[in-house]
Amino acid sequence: MGIAYNPEQGFVQGKIYDPATGRFQKEFDLDAIEQAATNAEDAANTAQQAADSASRKAQEAKDYIDNTLPGEFARINEKLDGVVENWFYAYTPTLQNDPAASWLRDGEQAQHEGDTFTNTQPYVDAQTTPDAGKSWRWVKSGEAYEWTPIADSDAVKALREAAKAQETADGKSRTFVVQPAPPYDVGDLWMQGPSGDVMRCIKSRQTGAFDASDWDKASKYTDDTLARDAKQTAQTAQETADKAKASAEAATDKLATWASDSYISPQEKTALRQQQKDIQSEHAEITAQASKYSVPATDYTAAYNAANAALAKYTASTPESIAVGSDYADIAAYYTARETILDAVAAAAKAYSERLVSEVQPVGENLLRHTKDFTKGWTGNGTVSNEVFDDFTVYYAKSVNTYIDIRQQNVSLLPSTEYTLSFWAKGTGTIASYCYPSVNDRVIASNGHHTGYTGRDTFNSYDLTTEWKRYWTTFRTYSEAKGGAVLLRVMAGNEAYVCGAKLAQGNKGIVWTASPEDAEYSGVNIIDNTESRTIGAGDNDYAQTEFAVGAVAVGDQFALSVGSIDLLAGTATEFTAQLYDYTANVALADAATLTADSRTAVYTVTRAADKAYLILYAGRWGSTAGNTVRYEKVMLVRGNKPEPSWSPSTADRQAEIDNLRPASVNILPDSAALTTDANGGPWDRNGAGPVNETYEGYSSLVLRGLSGIGKGVYIVSSDLETESGTEYVVSVWMHASKSVSIALGWEKAANVRTTLPAEAVGKWYRLSAVQNRPAGSSFVCYADVDTDDTVAFRNIMCSAGNMLTEWSPSVEDVQKQIDRAKIAADNLEYLKKAFAEDETIISGGMTLGSFLGVKNSAKAVVAGITGKNFLTGQDFAPDDRSCPMIFAGAASAADADSAKFRVYPNGATYAEEAYIKGTITATAGSFGDFKIDGLYLTSSHDTTHGIKIGDGVCSSWNGDSKAYFSAIGTFFNTSTPTGASGIWAQFCSEWTIGKVDAGQAYVCFYAPGIKTSTASKAEHYAFYAQSNHIMTATGRIKGFLHAHTQIVSATSYIMGSPVIKREQVLLMKGSSAIQTLSLPDTRDGYSEIGDTIEVIQCSGVGTRITSYPNSGVSLKNPSGTTASTYTLVENKHVRIIWDGTYWRILE
Repeated sequence: MGIAYNPEQGFVQGKIYDPATGRFQKEFDLDAIEQAATNAEDAANTAQQAADSASRKAQEAKDYIDNTLPGEFARINEKLDGVVENWFYAYTPTLQNDPAASWLRDGEQAQHEGDTFTNTQPYVDAQTTPDAGKSWRWVKSGEAYEWTPIADSDAVKALREAAKAQETADGKSRTFVVQPAPPYDVGDLWMQGPSGDVMRCIKSRQTGAFDASDWDKASKYTDDTLARDAKQTAQTAQETADKAKASAEAATDKLATWASDSYISPQEKTALRQQQKDIQSEHAEITAQASKYSVPATDYTAAYNAANAALAKYTASTPESIAVGSDYADIAAYYTARETILDAVAAAAKAYSERLVSEVQPVGENLLRHTKDFTKGWTGNGTVSNEVFDDFTVYYAKSVNTYIDIRQQNVSLLPSTEYTLSFWAKGTGTIASYCYPSVNDRVIASNGHHTGYTGRDTFNSYDLTTEWKRYWTTFRTYSEAKGGAVLLRVMAGNEAYVCGAKLAQGNKGIVWTASPEDAEYSGVNIIDNTESRTIGAGDNDYAQTEFAVGAVAVGDQFALSVGSIDLLAGTATEFTAQLYDYTANVALADAATLTADSRTAVYTVTRAADKAYLILYAGRWGSTAGNTVRYEKVMLVRGNKPEPSWSPSTADRQAEIDNLRPASVNILPDSAALTTDANGGPWDRNGAGPVNETYEGYSSLVLRGLSGIGKGVYIVSSDLETESGTEYVVSVWMHASKSVSIALGWEKAANVRTTLPAEAVGKWYRLSAVQNRPAGSSFVCYADVDTDDTVAFRNIMCSAGNMLTEWSPSVEDVQKQIDRAKIAADNLEYLKKAFAEDETIISGGMTLGSFLGVKNSAKAVVAGITGKNFLTGQDFAPDDRSCPMIFAGAASAADADSAKFRVYPNGATYAEEAYIKGTITATAGSFGDFKIDGLYLTSSHDTTHGIKIGDGVCSSWNGDSKAYFSAIGTFFNTSTPTGASGIWAQFCSEWTIGKVDAGQAYVCFYAPGIKTSTASKAEHYAFYAQSNHIMTATGRIKGFLHAHTQIVSATSYIMGSPVIKREQVLLMKGSSAIQTLSLPDTRDGYSEIGDTIEVIQCSGVGTRITSYPNSGVSLKNPSGTTASTYTLVENKHVRIIWDGTYWRILE
């Protein structure tokens, strides 16, 4: 046989390698290869279904399986003993440590199924404490039990909070769903179900029988978390039921399509297998929720069993195609039954949550005054500590022989009313709280030691730890209680730190809040819709806008602050702000007058009202006509300290939360690496330069060594489909060497531009924004960079929504993953056909075969050596270029002829990004655009454009211009070079020239030792250098003298301006006749004010200096007189400066 596949070694030609024996088997198992092909096809189909599922989840949020009714208590209902134990220890659980080790030793592993374990280690870093805060569940896997990580973030969070609150010494707590039986401990919970209560253990009992007095309603002392969670669960259940309808319709349609030809094919079996897995995975959750809310599940279970049996029949491996029978309808019937039971669960969950919510009693405001600093109204013998906790002033006391009253304050209380007292504390030993002398009827609950206490002083003691902890007690006042005092006392022999006390009416919440007297610490905006209000008065003298404040009492204080007051029209300079009661039509406090620069006020209420309003006028009260005023960021808080910064009210914050829409499907292709068009990707480059490479561990788009604005990539508008009027969340991970300006998102969006924060430099940082797409906008990812900057981008995302979520690939990206899965099957098919009749010969250390392949992790053959054309199944032809003999860097074997590296049977080699070291010998061929032609390299686009290099010559031509460069030798004498016309130039080291015809040479540069005849035209740029002289034949040097110092030994004219300002020096050599030096023509635009020429007369009669002939410019002699000439005598020098009007001569 031709080829075998070994999981460890890849493809092995001829025989199958057996790892157990280390030898090759004699026979080739073709059926095994065919089965591998089938498995590869199944994997591709499964990947396709996974992609469909991923897309559906992204577009519809989370489906039932991932995010609906997986609550912790549903799992408890599955247990026979009705109790789950939650274990809390500072290590990672294994089968070798407790509690699992003792369960296995005593044969109790089955009894603990469903128990949880939470690692309570404080987090240090990912290396030291990798499992800190993680949770596991004890589950059965096959025939054995093991700890399985809990992936549900909500469940893990709940267990972490439980770990923080855990007080039992053995590190565990329990949750019961049937009537508890000892042992149970304080803090354990008992869920009585939808028709019962949530109970909490208030008295531990280790032996004996259940005692109802050991338990009290949890809802009477906890906050509203339970009710809130129940409400959320009910909402989620209803959403699940609604989604079940849609998924049922989709599933039914698919089932009908698959059965349309009356047979289930092998491909359709694959899809049905996935459907069966989905049904099986959700069954336990649905029945658990039905049990939790007492919803009958008989019909659902029967439908499930029937559907499961039908799916088992129609997914059997044989026969290959299965005829559709009447039981096929049982599969669709399951979805109807599922829809029915989920509707019932949703209705029951809603009823349950509504009942829980109705039982919660809200806690009122803090009745203790000045609890932020324990000052006014407080007495006691504690001392102020140097420590500050959470902005609270901390009081400290250490008792040796007797107790010490740390802090105490008098309060007024109502009879027969529930109150909750709480405070922060830490220390050693115990601390006690009192509300005395004649206050208490019964302590309902606490995290201290005296729940159920009926003494009138409301005594409760608490065990202190070295960490700050919130201690609390909820009690009911007796029928004649009127008032008393709150007292915090450290007991004898102990020490304690305390702060942040609170006494409030009700049983919900123990979080500290300020009292009205603590208003300076408030900061909570109590009015809604305050970000911006505009009032257009027109002809109304009382134009206003109002904000509901609610009930106010005499003495209440409120502080107002306004971010800005903008007068858009009119002449107002003062603006009235007032607290008002519309019902009684009276002011509730003195009105305040604001200005554009003074925008705060404090109100003290002088008249009580049930419905008070803050009123802002468009100017002064009674004279607002003609004004238009905009108030920005209005803030009203309780107390006498205006807030310096604005924040929305609680209701406005909630509205913002309710309006959040998590980002859904990523619409950007190739969003992980941003592959550019240069590499076959969908991202167009905005100019050359951006490259794709691995950067800091990620496939990225990298900008390096570039300079300019807007360097990066984009996708044109027509390539992206979006919904009109929809918000989109755009984001990208980036890494930059410095803070740079970035353009991210829709190019015409108002907020497309941003700047990378300084703290994000040098690390991966995620930028994001919420944008609406303007019409015709392309999607861009640009950076403004300099040549020394490096900027990298990866994992870009654009999704409908307004709340950032984790990056996810687009549907297109997922499809690419599926395609890669199919490559494995394609490879096998090609190779199986090509080498079916070949053999492998093994003799000693020799192995001969027709093909040796290398596969990647997706089982795609990406490199190989072959003895024949496996694409055609035939031997190679002499000049076969359809299939390489050696290839590497292919997407698959089928794409070998497009591999990055290829060697063909005739020796032809193709390589991308080839680096060759050593000597290259070639007598023919080409490099890029250069052709090897004997001794020359020639690059020629046509007869008039090209370059030729070789044999000591470099020549180039471009249209009518021609240039020759020669090291030695003669190109021409008095004749025009062949092919030359118009302008040309020659540079040579030795050359004798005759007469140069006009129009043929404009510039000639000659090295030392040459002679020249007279140039025929004075306007030519012709000069040569000899013995450090500048000499001309018949006339003038037009242009620039390119040297600091030159020696002039003949009558010359300088027609132009020195290039090197203030450093041009002319040394006038001796002569028998006076020389004439004409200064540059200032009319040609070359001369600038300040141009300077130094002239030195070394020997000879002298030099006559004149302005340019007929230029109309005069000289200024050293004496200041105007002249047309100046004579410089021997051994003298002058400096000549152009001042814009005259050439000034300075001696």
